[in-house]
Amino acid sequence: MSARPLVVAHRAGNDPASARAAAEAGADLVEADVHMRRGRLELRHPRRLGPVLWHREGVALARAAPQEPGPALAALGPRAEPLLDLKGGPPRLAEAALAAVRAV
Repeated sequence: MSARPLVVAHRAGNDPASARAAAEAGADLVEADVHMRRGRLELRHPRRLGPVLWHREGVALARAAPQEPGPALAALGPRAEPLLDLKGGPPRLAEAALAAVRAV
């Protein structure tokens, strides 16, 4: 067991800029939410809610466009590993997500 904690950047892998920033900041794992829609992989938050952003004035909802996994996975470089949270979908979702990781 390591004396250093395992650092997980939750939801930072949903877009390339956040994934890169998390990896450069020292995250060991960068988590992304993976969905399958119309046979294609998407990295995104749930469509019904979107990310909830807290700020001094209150709460705001930000709707980010779904991302393809390739650019976000490539942005990790050798510094961090992806932690893919597979969100429901068809049985082939796991195979498609694994293929996306292997492609990078």
